Amino acid sequence: MDIKYTPIIKFKQTRYGSNHWIGFSPKLKRDVNLYSDLEYANWIYVETNPKIMTFCEQPVQTHSIVDGKLKTSIIDMWIRRIDGSEAFIEVKYESDLDPNNPKNDKTLKQILCQKQWCEENGFEHIVHTEKFLYESPYFIENMKIILSNVRDNPFPDELKLKRLHNALGHGKKTIRMIKNEIDNHPWVIPAIYHLICAGLWLAEIKNAPLTDLTEVELNEQKES
Repeated sequence: MDIKYTPIIKFKQTRYGSNHWIGFSPKLKRDVNLYSDLEYANWIYVETNPKIMTFCEQPVQTHSIVDGKLKTSIIDMWIRRIDGSEAFIEVKYESDLDPNNPKNDKTLKQILCQKQWCEENGFEHIVHTEKFLYESPYFIENMKIILSNVRDNPFPDELKLKRLHNALGHGKKTIRMIKNEIDNHPWVIPAIYHLICAGLWLAEIKNAPLTDLTEVELNEQKES
């Protein structure tokens, strides 16, 4: 898997204070550094998104002319999707993007610098805010649970996959029903979470907490 970038900055206590998160990325097979609570939520979204193949945090320092002066800015994340498309993502709180607040002038110039650099180099630029990441009150917390299981357990082998698919059958079943059909083996839950994270099984994780009563079903589009 070709990764075009490596993180260009390391943790600095004087700059980032106490909102420094370190998490192990199953996609990258290394620790990632996140420098705010919102960056951490964005990483959960990216790490567990089956449409995103790979990524890099703090991948590049952009530079562009803003208001007649050279401006530089480090973008929060680069992603490559499974369809081959790429994008750079900046993570900001909605309140920091209000153009009517003079305190946001520095942030808005930072965003403009990034956008201009991306346009000049043919890249997509995206801004993720808490409104986007927490559109569902359950999604990020549910994906944290799934990610912790994916991180600590291997992807199910062919025999386990066959047993899971036989237990699921056609249509929807709750996680509890599948557990009971496979004698409640301890590997069942992590295996189901792997399948959800890979996009092979679908689960309603945006509108309710993830529990044994969560329904899952085969992703027919992924199978075809």
